[in-house]
Amino acid sequence: MNILSRRDFLKIGTETLLALSGLLGLGGLLRFLGYAGEPEQPQIFDLGLAENYPLGSRTLVANGQFVLVIRSLALVPSIPVALTWDAG
Repeated sequence: MNILSRRDFLKIGTETLLALSGLLGLGGLLRFLGYAGEPEQPQIFDLGLAENYPLGSRTLVANGQFVLVIRSLALVPSIPVALTWDAG
């Protein structure tokens, strides 16, 4: 019967724990690198003609999750809207 010495036991235990921690670290790294974030929301929405939105009106755009607020034509004549994000 071959008796395992204390030195051999500690060597095997240390190498096993080192290998296990290396594999766990590699698994965590692969999981981190394989992360797929949420798809980006579209930034441009076709809202139709500007005549459909009179000054001072508020329009909820459901698929964009924002409220379209028509405030004034005086500040920026080409873009007469202000976007307000809906927190709810």
